[in-house]
Amino acid sequence: MRKTALFTLLAAALCAPGPTVREAIARPAARLAARPSGPQVVYGEDDRLDYYAAPPALQHAADAVCVLVERDELIVNGDGTVTLQTVPYASSFTPPLCDDERFRSQPTLGECTGFLISPDLVVTAGHCIAEAGDLGDVAFVFGFAVTDPSQPAPTSLPASNVYYPTAIVGHSFHDAPDFSDYTVVRLDRPVAGRDPLTIRRTGTPPLGERVTLIGYPYGLPLKVASGAEVKRVTPTFFEANTDSYVGNSGSPVVDSTSLVVEGLLYFGKSDYTIDTTENCTRTRVLPDDFGSYEGSIMTRDFARFLPDSTDDVRVALLQSLAGFDHVDLEWTASGSWLPGAELDRRGEADDWKSLADVSPDDAGLFSYVDHAVVAGQSYGYRLTWSDANAVQHSAETWVAVPLDLQFSLVGARPNPASARDLNIALSLAETAPGRLGLYDLAGRRLAEADLGSLSAGAHIVHLSPERTVRSGVYWLRLTSGARSASRVVIILD
Repeated sequence: MRKTALFTLLAAALCAPGPTVREAIARPAARLAARPSGPQVVYGEDDRLDYYAAPPALQHAADAVCVLVERDELIVNGDGTVTLQTVPYASSFTPPLCDDERFRSQPTLGECTGFLISPDLVVTAGHCIAEAGDLGDVAFVFGFAVTDPSQPAPTSLPASNVYYPTAIVGHSFHDAPDFSDYTVVRLDRPVAGRDPLTIRRTGTPPLGERVTLIGYPYGLPLKVASGAEVKRVTPTFFEANTDSYVGNSGSPVVDSTSLVVEGLLYFGKSDYTIDTTENCTRTRVLPDDFGSYEGSIMTRDFARFLPDSTDDVRVALLQSLAGFDHVDLEWTASGSWLPGAELDRRGEADDWKSLADVSPDDAGLFSYVDHAVVAGQSYGYRLTWSDANAVQHSAETWVAVPLDLQFSLVGARPNPASARDLNIALSLAETAPGRLGLYDLAGRRLAEADLGSLSAGAHIVHLSPERTVRSGVYWLRLTSGARSASRVVIILD
């Protein structure tokens, strides 16, 4: 995400019968202290609530909503936290905000909103992430919210709340008549402890449906804004009188009753206005029935990028690794709703049998090492659990157990890992000259270990980076004799 890219593509004023993408990108804007005018307006009463004031069901939905932050707005500390380089909301305008403007004392962070649609997929507006070149500049931060009325907005968060994009799965940004504005991004790892939102896959929301907007207006800590309704429906987008601002681009617009996502906010009316009497800036307020409203694309536009099975959305296999005497398995669940499961196994000619009861760790991961395996055989594994009085199964995975010692780069233990304690599991088929290296995505070597003295077999090798390693995605490369292997490692510090 280039520094000036996010706000360059913001929506302009709405005009019947609807805005064009050219209108939406017509206002380039600076960042931070000179944030732009754009989709910023309140209809009737200002319905925005901080996280702590929202009903529990909406809090649960809000847990799946993140703010898109440029990486240089984050300072990665050495204690498992990140410091948020926020900007005061009050001083972001010329003239400054009026003294009675809501949330005036809060900080701002980031430029756009996104939300989980599967454990490792986030969707945001297409003008927020326009191309793969933007991915290296952006991070996805969950939990920037006021959760306690007696406490201020957070200035730091656990590093585990920060995720990094690895690929664009789907992208569309089209002009009339086929309005479309979304980007689906794959994260560096599944998000644990937060349930993805359910989206409408077919059809359109009905006129008059009550809807709620969840997101980061102007980069303020997360806000939940109910009290809106669908005012206009077209074949490609709908409009609602949501209280939305710059920063809400990419926000989910959910059915206030079912919490199913109906749309993704992508354009709106402007603007803040200047109060010439008080010489200050204040939110523009329009009647609830003004006649033109904030626009959202239909979620069905990007539904094809979701897994077909809802089981895959809830439980996903992270890894399955085999040695000649064991199989190492790890799954993630999308939320804390799954307190435990049965691990089933079967051979190629056998029926499924329960192998063990497994429970999630603090990160929401289900792990198991199966030592009851025979070299040369293949085994299938799956998780089984009960959900709403029905038995559910994860997708099955098959693992071939090697006959003997083999050359393999298993990866960091754990993964994500800390650069301060970076331990790599690997297996060597023979004693031979070899090296293990850590590299950034530009190919620069950050750490290296000589493996020449290691015997054939399984080993844990410690890597000590030669320079500061920030949180992100890196590569491990193992060479031994004429063999080589590579694997991704995620660093969180």
